[in-house]
Amino acid sequence: MKKLNSILCLLLFFVMMSLSGFAQNAVITISKDSIVIGDQLSMQLMVPADAPGNVRFPAYNEDTVTEGVFVLADKDVAFNQDKKLVSKDYVVAAFEAGNYTVPPQSIRVVAGSDTLIYLSDSVQFFVKPAVVVDTLPVDTVYADKSGVIIMGRNGFSEEIEQQIPDSIKQSMSADSLTLLKQQVKQNMTSQFSGQIFRVSGLRSEKDILQIVDAPKKQLFIVNDKSIREQMRIPGAYDTVFVQEFDTVISSQALFTVYDIKDIHDDFYETKFNLKELFFYIWKFLKANWWWLLAVFVLAIAAIYYFLYYKKGKPVFQVKEKVKEPAHVIAFRELERIRNEKLWLKNQIKTYYTQLTDTLRKYLENRYDLLAMEKTSAEILDDLNETKYLDDDLVIKLREVLQRADFVKFAKSMPLPDENEKSLKLIWEIVARSKRVEITESYKPEQTEKDTMNKESNN
Repeated sequence: MKKLNSILCLLLFFVMMSLSGFAQNAVITISKDSIVIGDQLSMQLMVPADAPGNVRFPAYNEDTVTEGVFVLADKDVAFNQDKKLVSKDYVVAAFEAGNYTVPPQSIRVVAGSDTLIYLSDSVQFFVKPAVVVDTLPVDTVYADKSGVIIMGRNGFSEEIEQQIPDSIKQSMSADSLTLLKQQVKQNMTSQFSGQIFRVSGLRSEKDILQIVDAPKKQLFIVNDKSIREQMRIPGAYDTVFVQEFDTVISSQALFTVYDIKDIHDDFYETKFNLKELFFYIWKFLKANWWWLLAVFVLAIAAIYYFLYYKKGKPVFQVKEKVKEPAHVIAFRELERIRNEKLWLKNQIKTYYTQLTDTLRKYLENRYDLLAMEKTSAEILDDLNETKYLDDDLVIKLREVLQRADFVKFAKSMPLPDENEKSLKLIWEIVARSKRVEITESYKPEQTEKDTMNKESNN
């Protein structure tokens, strides 16, 4: 109980200190919380002083209060003799939409031989766009043909400039530099052709060169035979729904464009939007954060006292989840793949993808190798360097990975016994490299027998 009383006293002290720390020497106010671009608002600065001649208000450089907020005019200094307050009004505006914060302003007051510096608080206001983009009509463009999305490359002009260092450009003649750029473009075009072939099957050199030389906002829909459709994404677009190398079908939405029309007066009747709502929420939180934080802390303290402290229960009960050994996960996945027999259903690529993914996940779980993010060659290099596996297991692993790469990237068709052999090799790799012994009844040498028995029964 003493401990809880100490916590409550500290919280009360924190609240009192927060309340006492928010008194401002100078006052800054604005006439509006929000304006439309081109509209104006009044900003007033006020300080206590015996005479207006003793006050030195800010002189804004280049008529700018802060970045984006401009002073259009300032009025004469006003003096309230009864309250001993001196004030000055400014007419300010902002010409871009968004949230603006006027930082604390410094005001000097001469009191005898001393000069006092008063600081105001900061204030915020929101500027709405004169034309609300969300109110503009948009037109959606749809695909007429089915195929794979490819974007123009603009002749790889930017890539070529980045590829050739400035030191080489300066040391070469104009003709030599032109030949070098042509060679770099040929290399990039060759790599790009291979990429297009892998995703779409397109081989036409004429079509590929057309795509290479097209602007970057030129969108092409291709298949394995030719370019089926092409269109230009305009500058006044709203949203692009597709990405490069996506497969689209006929009537699928590609992008939307603005239907820009003349500006009418009703565009100045801006609608209340989420950005403006967030501005008011943030303004409220900023102005009242101290008592909101105090209420939140007191609520947490009350919940802790009644639910945990009073009952003697711990706040957090963390239950550790027992992680399965890497080989158990791998064997379960291999058993599932074996039972599905995808190679008998003409799903060779899917079959080898599942096999290699299971192998890669096992290497990650077993040896902390980032196998899912690496190529087959990089995995083999890591294993040769770390010596996690015996040399004969590395040879078997290389055989499986190479066969899988041929299937996935070269569309190779292994023999039926090679498909079963690949699964047996991965099973053997896991079985011989697992961390602990297991008691599963399934053994790698049973694969062929089980398969033959089931096929004979069928």
